[in-house]
Amino acid sequence: MATPTRNHGGGGEYALPLGESIPPDTPHAVSVSLPLWEHNIAYEEGDPNVHALLKSGYPRFVYHHAVKQRASTLPSPASRDPITSGRSLSSVPPLDAVPPQPHAKAAEHRSPQPITRARACPPRRACPPACACAAARSSPTRPPPPPRLRPPPLDVLHAVVFPSHANGPALAKQYWQHTGAIVSSRFAEHALELLLPGRRTVGYEGAAAAAAKRKRRGRGGVVKGGPGKEHDAERDEKDAEARAGREAAQFVEERFGRNWDVRRAEEAKLALRRRVAGVMGDAGRRAVAAAAAVGGLYGGDEGDVEDDGDALMYDADGDGNNINAVSAKGPCRGVDQLNESHVYLTSCGMAAIYNAFRVVRALRPGLKTVQFGFPYLDTLKIQEKFGSGCHFLGHGDERDLAQLENEILSTQRIAAVFCEFPSNPLLRSPDLSRLRALADAHGFLLVVDETVGNFVNVSVLPHADIVVSSLTKVFSGDCNVMGGCLVANPASLWYAGVAEALDRGTVATTDGDGDPQTVPPSSGRATAAGSDPRWEDLMYGEDAVFLERNSRSFVRRIERINRNAAALARFLHAHPRVESVHYPLFTTPDAAAAASSESEMEAESTAAVPVDRHGGLLSVTLRGGEAAAARFYDRLAVYKGPSLGTSFTLASPYALLAHYGELEWAARYGVQRGLVRISVGMEEDVDALVERFRRALDDSGNDC
Repeated sequence: MATPTRNHGGGGEYALPLGESIPPDTPHAVSVSLPLWEHNIAYEEGDPNVHALLKSGYPRFVYHHAVKQRASTLPSPASRDPITSGRSLSSVPPLDAVPPQPHAKAAEHRSPQPITRARACPPRRACPPACACAAARSSPTRPPPPPRLRPPPLDVLHAVVFPSHANGPALAKQYWQHTGAIVSSRFAEHALELLLPGRRTVGYEGAAAAAAKRKRRGRGGVVKGGPGKEHDAERDEKDAEARAGREAAQFVEERFGRNWDVRRAEEAKLALRRRVAGVMGDAGRRAVAAAAAVGGLYGGDEGDVEDDGDALMYDADGDGNNINAVSAKGPCRGVDQLNESHVYLTSCGMAAIYNAFRVVRALRPGLKTVQFGFPYLDTLKIQEKFGSGCHFLGHGDERDLAQLENEILSTQRIAAVFCEFPSNPLLRSPDLSRLRALADAHGFLLVVDETVGNFVNVSVLPHADIVVSSLTKVFSGDCNVMGGCLVANPASLWYAGVAEALDRGTVATTDGDGDPQTVPPSSGRATAAGSDPRWEDLMYGEDAVFLERNSRSFVRRIERINRNAAALARFLHAHPRVESVHYPLFTTPDAAAAASSESEMEAESTAAVPVDRHGGLLSVTLRGGEAAAARFYDRLAVYKGPSLGTSFTLASPYALLAHYGELEWAARYGVQRGLVRISVGMEEDVDALVERFRRALDDSGNDC
């Protein structure tokens, strides 16, 4: 195809150029601008002209520049091909991944000294033929950076090295993408500074652009700095400026942006776990009541209120350092014993799903799983590639329920049913009550991903054994940090086994018939010696600090997003150029109502869900197919790129980005090539937002 232009698409403040980070000028952004339909196709086809312009991307699909640079600093054992960086995305090996082999687990070990050298070391157990382990160890020869400005340095840095020939890079990238066992960009940046003190990370320009600049400068100004090393005086000056800028930015975030000091990372993680448990354990009304009691709801100059466990946390002076508990009373959502010990943090949402899948395999070894409903692509890939097989019931409707009960469960045992509530991108909600009844009758686990519905809108934990969620999305809202969580239902018959598998790696938790046995839960999060736990806390501390700050206002944000999305969905549903709108109000309203937080509180399991309880995600197809969708997308004045749950409206051609290599297969389940997914934000003027969509439809030139 022709080389794509860098046309911005849309208009106004949302007209970001191709490759700009979303949000703009955000070093750790998790989305990237793909403003024209043709840009998305060129991206999927690997067009180097498009990939060269990417300043960021969703981290499971696009290696962050700091991750690529960090890969280039690590050693390669003599028997392996060198680690390469900056050539192409597929040539960069993943770091800190957690492969299925137990020897390659990654951990964050810390010591008072920074890392300054690296060496190859033998693994604890035999390596598979395709990889080798490398570890970087500390040296006391250089003082650490100022403790307030950077997290504590690391003692050991683990990596998995794949050969650059054959299928090594492709295998590494698939594992990175499917499992979510990724390297945090903030962690990579920190590790790079410790490995190469004084070296500036290559920012938005990318490695290729930086190399071109060095070539244009020629050899002038280069001085020898030691055997095999060259230092550019101009670069050293920029290094110092960049380092000072990062430290100043972090100071501003901590003092004025209300980030906690990075040394309080463990406290931030505890606050996150309490916040998740607190909201999942009620219906959100306690938050409102407690906020009103102290004179404000989640914001304001006089202080801030945040949901943090069984109580709300009120920050009297607004700086994040004087947190006081405020008691909160109100109805429970059905799991009143839920607390922070049942919440497990992960590096991203897909890592939570992968950990849940590993638990299922431990508790129900050798059995197939069932994917009920059309899921986000990697959820299905995990079950197909890492387990004993998967039954895919991609419509998630009454016929699929009948097939599950009458054809699958009547002939075989299964390990678990995985589903989303509602699904991404078709926004269909499964009948959780019937799935729960089948799970109890046939002895399998029910794992529910509630990312799209979110904790505030839906109450799925009473039905599920395990709930997983991507905290990257609406929980954060700012599109600048990755995170996820797994919640083990303490009321589940499987809870003891799930907790043991997560904390200690115990697998003997079923009797001969596959029914759960009572296993004493482990105390705390300590791992027994010699065990192989299915979960390990790999959320980087600095990411936890940002996620804690971002999520303080998520209840308030969700309420506004709910209202905006309902208004936009109703407008699109009535527009003559729109063929279909996928939104819980129109797809599966009864199933959505049965598990809404509103219905849990008021026992209205069969009533229609209020229009402001359906979340912020919807998808549309237009009359006229892909051509009409492309014209609409190109003219739409919103940010356009991957991800969802952002505080601003974000659109993407979902099928192209998620299923480009299997478009015909996806279409069989209703995910059309021309489907446009829209994540609605918290814009104050919803009428103006609707007007932008009206103009895009009118200007699309679609004759219907």
